[in-house]
This record gives sequence, C-alpha cells and structure tokens, in this order.
Amino acid sequence: MPKYTHLDLIQQRYPQQNCLKVYRALLLVICGRTREVDWLSFSQLDWDLLNGMTRREGLAGLVYHAWKEGQRPAKIPILLFTQLGAAFLHNQQQFSTTQIELITRIGPALGDAGIKMIIMKGADLAGSLYPQTGLRPMVDLDCLVSQSVLSPSIAVLSALGYVDRNHMTLPRRGFQEHHVVMRLPNTSRSIRLELHSTLLNTRRDFFELNMEWFFTQTKPFCSDLLNENNTSHDSLLTFTASAQLLHLSIHIMIVHGEGGSNLLHFYDIHLLLERWGSQIKWEELLAAARDMNLDYAIFAAVEGCVERFNTPVPHALAHPPSGRRVQPLRKFIESRNTPIPKTTLEYYLKELSDRPILSQIVVGLSFIFPKPGYMRWVYKIEPAWLWPLSYPMRWGIGIRDLVRMLIRRSKIK
Repeated sequence: MPKYTHLDLIQQRYPQQNCLKVYRALLLVICGRTREVDWLSFSQLDWDLLNGMTRREGLAGLVYHAWKEGQRPAKIPILLFTQLGAAFLHNQQQFSTTQIELITRIGPALGDAGIKMIIMKGADLAGSLYPQTGLRPMVDLDCLVSQSVLSPSIAVLSALGYVDRNHMTLPRRGFQEHHVVMRLPNTSRSIRLELHSTLLNTRRDFFELNMEWFFTQTKPFCSDLLNENNTSHDSLLTFTASAQLLHLSIHIMIVHGEGGSNLLHFYDIHLLLERWGSQIKWEELLAAARDMNLDYAIFAAVEGCVERFNTPVPHALAHPPSGRRVQPLRKFIESRNTPIPKTTLEYYLKELSDRPILSQIVVGLSFIFPKPGYMRWVYKIEPAWLWPLSYPMRWGIGIRDLVRMLIRRSKIK
C-alpha cells in the first residue's frame, strides 16, 4: 500500500488549518463546479491559502478563467482576482515569446542542420491540449533530441546565443539522462531551454525505456504563428496522444514521484484523456508500455487523476496489471509517493536513497561541488570575481538544512 494518500500529501505540503477545505474548493473550481463551494465560509486566511495553493499547484490561469467565465464568487478579494488575471496574461505572453523563438529562430536553424527536435510539456500542451494558452503555465522550454544529435543540437543553440549553464552527463549505471540547461541571455524575456536525450534520469533492472518507440510516435508541431505566416518546419515535432500519455505518466510517477508532482501534472493527463482519449490506440500503447514494463505507471497516473478529478477510466485501463512482473515498479512508484522535500539537501538525499553506489557518489559530489557555471548562475554573487565564495555559502546552507532536518525528525519521533 502507498505510504501516503493524496490528501496526506496535501496536508504535508500545506500544514495550515483548513488546507483540505481549500484544496477541495480548488478541485471543484477547475472542474467547473465552483458554485458548489460555500464561498461565504471563507475567511481571509482561507483566501490567502487558496492564492498560495493555486500558484504552487500551477493552476492560477485555470482558476482565473473559471471565475472570469461567469462563476466568480461574490466575496472574492479583488486583489486575488487581479493577481490571478496577471498570472493568466503572463502565461500567454511567455507562451507567445517561446513560440516566436521556436518558429523564427530555432526551427529554421535546426532545419538547416538536418536535426529534428520534439517539443514537450508546457511549450506544446499550452497551445495544443488547452483551449487557451493562458491556462497552462510553462517554466522551461523542454525539448527532446536523439542521443546521436545531442552535440550538434547544442552547437546550433549556442550559435543562436544560448549559453550552456548546467551540462549534466552522468554515468549510465546510475543515470541515462544527458540534460543540458541553456539560457538565452540579454533578452526582454529570458528563455530557459532544457535539452533532453531521454525521458528518464534513472535506470532500473525492472524496466527498460525504449526511446526508439517514442521517436516514432511523433507528429508535426502545430502553432498559430505557423498558420499565420503560412510556414512550417519539419524540424519541430510533438508526441502523438499515445506517447504523450506514457510520457506524462512516467514523468509523474517515476521522475518526480506523486509527492513531488503538483495538480497541474495530473490535470494534464485528465484533460488529455478527456480531449484526446479517442485518438489513443490503446492496444498498441499498452503493448509498447508492457514491453518496457512501464504499463503500471499509466494505471497509477490515471488512478491519481480519478482520485483528484473523478476522471472517467478508459475501458482499456479497467483492470490494472498485476503479478510478479509489475511488483518492482509498483514498489518503486510507491516509494516515490512521499511528501516533497523541504530543502535542497533533502531533495538530494531523496534522489540518493534508491540509486546504485556509483550514482550516489556522483550525485553527492554534484551537490557539494557543482560546476562553476552553475554556481555563478544560482548565487549571482557581486562583484562577479567573488564567485568562489558561493561554494562556502552552499556548504553553509547545506549544514543549516541538515541541522533543521535532524531537529524536525527528532520532534516527529
């Protein structure tokens, strides 16, 4: 059995009084049932908690839109409504900026180099799955390329002005992720681009990610900007609905874990099943996922959506896989069903807990001695030549977090 229910996780994340009352109200709002909430019972503390919870769960745009379309509570603080509206507009502007960058610069440059890139998560879903781009926030421009063209892709992006901030290439026994974080500096809206060559940052004996299958499950990237300019770029792709579902499922259940995933991640899958479920070739998808031994991740993710949004379960998912084959993955997923770490140190300790020894050493050293470029980026010490002082600063923060963690755990015992 999972160690925590999703309500337990919410109480761990928001220890304030009435957190479950506010959480349930938030679920009703984004499911179009805002009139079922007793808004008159909300105190100022409840409104403040709703504001913080909405933003942390990535739902500010959805809540604003639900209220704007005729379901706005009479007693809502005007400042809260204004702030959520600003978040909605920010989502739209960020998406527009990213689309222009993709269509006018990145796409043509990749095409000239003969490289194909898959656009993932918010940069794709906000404009394809969601009715309006302001509903779905995006933090990074997540892209996927095959391992064979990773270095040429980095070269193309570097020529466009992107700066490699954190190139993390770790041993394959512990990781199979080649993850490059790049930024486009000196622009009015800085773009953070994450370049992946795989969808999982860990390898286990009980599943085997088949990236070749994902690269065959693609379709042309669509954008209103492309239609307006009557142009297209064969170099930009997105996943099919089937690949989207598997990708989003393993992203929640394996990459972040249920405790580290917010409501937006589950709502992506809920909306995908609602709008694109008929496009999914269920027999082919489940057969491919079963070959990778990742089919249980799909069932677990959909079960999480049912708990939160009463998502109708597709007939193909009516009976979850069972037996000895799925037990290791099931136990791994349940081990990730824990509250999100409170500090950077606890995050690293959680990542270390279930990795091979070589991987533990590498991740531990990366926490203690990150690359200089990463330290300059994160700590931004002025004047710039004093950047080496960021290392003792990081070590001091780590020691402080360790003491706080030990004190908190001693109180729990």
